[in-house]
Amino acid sequence: MRLTAAVLATILLLACSALAQPPGEFVLHQNEPDPFCLEVFPNGTAIRFELPQNAHVRLEVSSPDTTSVVRTLIDGNLITGYHEVIWDGRDTLGEVVEDGAYPYTMTAAEAPGGPVLYEETLVATVSCGSPVDEITWGCIKAVYRRTDRPAHN
Repeated sequence: MRLTAAVLATILLLACSALAQPPGEFVLHQNEPDPFCLEVFPNGTAIRFELPQNAHVRLEVSSPDTTSVVRTLIDGNLITGYHEVIWDGRDTLGEVVEDGAYPYTMTAAEAPGGPVLYEETLVATVSCGSPVDEITWGCIKAVYRRTDRPAHN
């Protein structure tokens, strides 16, 4: 079958319009890669989320014991759509955090301090201490051995 310019344009238009559909619900996705280590992924880890309507969004990373906020990644009004923010594994002072499980919470409200529309917490794992790590990034799972650290027996 030979694709004409008109057929190809129609296919592209349908594909683009499918991608342009607004999300149907609030969703906070697991960060990718997870676990992550800045030695391996120097850009950090991506946290994606979906907003079915405009909202005031606050996205915070907490300490492993959840007693304090390590970093606020977003605190502002966002429009309907698909969003992504990168956490570089650093705290508010710019220091690299220690290995651990860091809960991150997204809260979406009608306005700052207004009624909460959605709230969810997931966990990002920072793991640089193990000589062997297994990392899941989307559908890819990788196991690697660090050569700069002695293997644990």
